[in-house]
Amino acid sequence: MLRKNGAIIERWRYPVKFLLSPLFAAAGLLLLLCSTSIAADETIDVLTIADPTGDWGFPSPYGHYSRGPGYVRMSMIFDTLVWKDQNGYVPALAESWQLEDDAYVFNLRKNVSWHDGDPFTAKDVVFTINYIKEHPYQWVNSEPVKGAEVLDDYTVKLYLNKSYAPFIDMVAGTLPILPEHIYKDVSNPEEFQDDIAITGTGPYKLLDYDKAQGTYLYEAFDDYYLGAPKVKQLKFVKVSNEMASASLKKGDIDAASVPAETTEPLEKEGFDIKESHDTTMIMAINHKKEPFSDVRFRKAIYYAIDRQALVDIFLRGFGCAGCPGILPSDHPWYNPDQEQYSFDPAKAEELLKEMGYSKDGQYFSKDGERLEIELLVQPGLNKPNFR
Repeated sequence: MLRKNGAIIERWRYPVKFLLSPLFAAAGLLLLLCSTSIAADETIDVLTIADPTGDWGFPSPYGHYSRGPGYVRMSMIFDTLVWKDQNGYVPALAESWQLEDDAYVFNLRKNVSWHDGDPFTAKDVVFTINYIKEHPYQWVNSEPVKGAEVLDDYTVKLYLNKSYAPFIDMVAGTLPILPEHIYKDVSNPEEFQDDIAITGTGPYKLLDYDKAQGTYLYEAFDDYYLGAPKVKQLKFVKVSNEMASASLKKGDIDAASVPAETTEPLEKEGFDIKESHDTTMIMAINHKKEPFSDVRFRKAIYYAIDRQALVDIFLRGFGCAGCPGILPSDHPWYNPDQEQYSFDPAKAEELLKEMGYSKDGQYFSKDGERLEIELLVQPGLNKPNFR
């Protein structure tokens, strides 16, 4: 949820997918919001959020770009069966659900309507499951789902091909439900960008989308089943990271992601700071190429990198140090019992010497050849050589 001036945008939704390097730290950007307080039962006419990229595609399930912000733009309009908050899974279009062998039964809400006024029923859910099997949706793998059955207007049963542990998260909590009365005759959903293509059950309706300017304007859906959103209009506008602080101070925008090191003066001016470390850096090693194919060499690399120093120096202390595996250390599924490979240069040197390397000043060499490792990085980042 986003909070501005004490009021809440209900159901602010961002399904973050974490990938954290075993070696490098996650870079942290901070979300800034104006801090003047008003009563919780009041509303906000317009909330403007800055985004440095701007365009994330047409906000329909098949029109948005594949990365997370594209999903967010779409998810303001389309709902899922289940959602999640900081405490776990919460009801969305389904008010309850239960597992029966290799099938899930979802009991749907009875007070839900599409933005055009048509009622939402179990037929829409079954239609959506069948539709994504014919027209794959980029965020959901339909293979685990064998089929779907309408039990009554507000009860649906989804059958699985086999047990699938992340079903609630990756299918029920991610798949936007489509209106059958609109999509049943759509054979190419990627190109379907008529006004009716964005008829959902979510908290907002789209008023305007400008691809060239990278802007989105949403209007609250007053008949939303969880209650009318407190923010009546929601705007996403394109503003560079360099200009975000100035735009916040001028009042042109209400929220923005800015470099963490620029937050101190903003905080002194009364802005509310919300920390995040969703941006990550990943280092992947080619295990098939020598000397990386030797497990001792890979371990030596792990021991040789001071991950906390990377956060302290390159991120000015704003970040989460990298850790083994694909989940950050503060994630509920993180396994703290896995080998940590704490910074230990002496251990790294010992492993390299086992492999026949000798130390020459600051460098290691073998058979008269200095050990050099090239580190390739994304365009736009610095391009160092790790030696």
